[in-house]
Amino acid sequence: MPTNRFRALVVLTVVAAGVMAGAAAAQVTARAVRARETSSAGALLELDKLTLQVRRASGGDMVGVAGSTGGGRKQIQQVLCEPIRVDLPAGDAASLIAEVLAGNRTYSGAISALSSDGGAGRRRTFSEAMPTEIVVPALDASERDAAFVGLTLQPAQTKDEEGGAAVTTAIGRGKNVMLANFRVSMPGLDTSRVARVGEIRMTRTMAESATGERRTARPDAGSWQYGNLELTLAGAAKDFVAWHRKFVIEGRGGDGEKKSATIELLTLDGQVVLRLEAKGVGILAVRDAESGEAGRDGLRRTEVEMFVESWSVAPSS
Repeated sequence: MPTNRFRALVVLTVVAAGVMAGAAAAQVTARAVRARETSSAGALLELDKLTLQVRRASGGDMVGVAGSTGGGRKQIQQVLCEPIRVDLPAGDAASLIAEVLAGNRTYSGAISALSSDGGAGRRRTFSEAMPTEIVVPALDASERDAAFVGLTLQPAQTKDEEGGAAVTTAIGRGKNVMLANFRVSMPGLDTSRVARVGEIRMTRTMAESATGERRTARPDAGSWQYGNLELTLAGAAKDFVAWHRKFVIEGRGGDGEKKSATIELLTLDGQVVLRLEAKGVGILAVRDAESGEAGRDGLRRTEVEMFVESWSVAPSS
């Protein structure tokens, strides 16, 4: 009798094979079932002239896509590359994220697994990598974990090299940024009681193209799309309730009623290391928190959901 684990593996394998066979020209998504993650010591990210030590790096496998040639025969017709995902220390991410959001360029570079003694192991180089997703983790005043910003790159091609050189230079600024250290401001609204900011996800639509005899698909970028901004406040959130009444219930939701929002990630001593600015913010809903329970401060939680038209990274002070 096969175990549950074995049955789950078979199902995943069959599903993955079916998807690859039916989507020869489609973007390879972040399923990365076979993606190899770096060791617990972290990884080294080389991105053009930038070098950063990151918590984790995975993906970038080259995958063949088979197509029918008639008579029941198949052959490889296209080669696709799975996305690469890295977790950037929030204290070192600002300049790179600002460049990614403001531009429309591709990157070349490499990821290397780091050993516990500081050496670099297997090195995977990549080319024509288009940034496709940025994920700022949920920020919560009760959390004590370090903050990392997720970055996904869609390369056109990767290549593995063995025996990387030892890492001898200091990488990153080493600023300690925790998920609990953040500040939210929105003009005209009281945000002093924001206890949590939901995950902020920015994704870029992609298409694959191959020209001439080139079988390896090259990523073509589309526009950025932004998920909703969700805040959890301690208390009744009267300012947000009034804005919701005007914007949604009374139908006065024009451009003049949209707002801006600033979210800052701070070091333990209060220094701003990442400042995110949202424009064209409109309120969608104000709800009692699903748990219905009060926080440690004895106040019930109110959840606010808003759409965002654009995000950018502003210079920190």
